[in-house]
Amino acid sequence: MMVRTYKRTSTRQTWQASAMENALHDVAIGKAGILKASRLYGVPTTTLRRRARNRNKYVKGSNKGLGGHRSTFSTELEAELQKYLITMETMFFGLTRKDLRCLAYELAEQNHMKHNFSRSKKAAGVDWLNGFLSRHSTLSVRAPEATSIARAMAFDKVNVGAFLICLKKSRMRRSFLHRVFSM
Repeated sequence: MMVRTYKRTSTRQTWQASAMENALHDVAIGKAGILKASRLYGVPTTTLRRRARNRNKYVKGSNKGLGGHRSTFSTELEAELQKYLITMETMFFGLTRKDLRCLAYELAEQNHMKHNFSRSKKAAGVDWLNGFLSRHSTLSVRAPEATSIARAMAFDKVNVGAFLICLKKSRMRRSFLHRVFSM
């Protein structure tokens, strides 16, 4: 299923949520009937009737919404994944897009979560990755740049001094051994 090039063709649920709330309010207080409120606020009659009877409620941010798509990870788990990616980047171990997809698959498998990821590739799909990156706009996953070993190990003045002391000791030991064996 290709989602990357999806263009909406339906006009379903194009009404405003505030209009639906106002229509429900008018029906609840008896100011208008369902048909009149539907026409007045421009919302579908059947949807208004269903919602007036306390059915088909949609809670924003929940995993239970209208439509067939269900998010694989909860918002808390995605936040943990985002935090992990940032931590790995600060330790100079950035992950590629493929690494992130494999990590998501492993996370879903280890937590015994229901998912639609590829079991043969053992990776999440490109669509999941694009959705994840769009939900977490602070992340920028790209090919990691090579980092020098000196920068990665925080080669500051103290560490350089310690290195030079070890180097001097090593050279002195080597010159001593050289003198002993050359005799």
